[in-house]
Amino acid sequence: MNNLKELNNVFCQFHPQHNIHFIKLSLEKAAELKCDECILNESYKKDLISIQTIRFCQDDHIFMNWPPLSNNELLKEIKELVTMNSIIIEQIESEFDKISKQITTYLLSEKKKMIQRALRFSEQVEEITQSYQKIADINKLKEHINFNQENIQSQINKLQSFVNKLMKQKDQNTTILQEHLNSIYDEQNKNDIFYHQVQSQIQEQINNFINNFKQVIPCRQHNHIYMLYDKAIISNNCAIEYKKDLQKMLIKKDNLIGSGELYFNYDLTKNKKYIVRFKFNDEAGNCFNIGLMNKSKIFNSLSNNHLAKAFGNSYTTYSSKVVKGSHFYLVKKDLIVEMRINISEQKLQFLDYPNQANINELNDDYKSSLKPDDTYHLAIQFISNNTYTTCIDLIYFEEIQI
Repeated sequence: MNNLKELNNVFCQFHPQHNIHFIKLSLEKAAELKCDECILNESYKKDLISIQTIRFCQDDHIFMNWPPLSNNELLKEIKELVTMNSIIIEQIESEFDKISKQITTYLLSEKKKMIQRALRFSEQVEEITQSYQKIADINKLKEHINFNQENIQSQINKLQSFVNKLMKQKDQNTTILQEHLNSIYDEQNKNDIFYHQVQSQIQEQINNFINNFKQVIPCRQHNHIYMLYDKAIISNNCAIEYKKDLQKMLIKKDNLIGSGELYFNYDLTKNKKYIVRFKFNDEAGNCFNIGLMNKSKIFNSLSNNHLAKAFGNSYTTYSSKVVKGSHFYLVKKDLIVEMRINISEQKLQFLDYPNQANINELNDDYKSSLKPDDTYHLAIQFISNNTYTTCIDLIYFEEIQI
């Protein structure tokens, strides 16, 4: 660290008026010290490391060009993984903050209902207490027991008269108090049932809240294709209810051969129609398919079942026919593709959203592969003899009851 501090006073050998700020890595000279003026004339800047960054960076900082490697793409991948891990943790914290607020709001609502019932019960207890006090007439009884030796017999007579009066009313008084008690017991039984139901509902609701955030969308990884998720944990139910962004994916293909697929673990059936929108964030590679994978044949390939449409830089009409406009296939930045899925009618359509100038749908020859009684998942397949990186957002999901 002392050596780094001394670099503040080191001047460039080519530009003596400038402090050095960079280290340049090269095969010829291994390492050279460079100033700001130097790098203005450098045509290739990826070999430069900032001295200030070295001085002040944390121990976990990932440099994009250090240490020297024969494949610097590894550093990029490590950087992406570190970034992804941070985002996942932030997302988990954010989602559980939301669930905590939802649970708190729900519990406060149920607490209010239970307190209202308890207050009604308290009113009934107050009513029977008042009836008892009226019947018992304790104050009158107190007067009659205020004995005095001088007129004790008179006082005893008054007490007997008071007791006799209440004795004659005992059936009537018993009926009044019994009716109040029966009413209270009925309410108490209702409350017991209500509290039990609320308790069960609260437990069920909390379980639902928690289960919503347990769903991790799995992917299949093979042939050097892998998926890095911007949102690793999502709630299918919440996402469908609010129709928010469901998933963002960074897909990287780092070899020239082979293919790979991922699918979304959410059941699509004939009981509903679905609208799904994908947004492309760059031009992507030569070819990939978007479509449906039969749940019972999840390890098959989209290119084999033909329940998909191809997109990419190469012209293709794979599995689609034109309903309106023409075949659209080029992947452009910010292009949004809408899928309309109706398994019951064996219909799978693709539209350019929002203009809907072009509508392509599943070829008639392949409609029989979309079996109404089967369950399907959304799926994406990556194929082509090149390497590429692309980012696709699943920005909209809607299901409509048939």
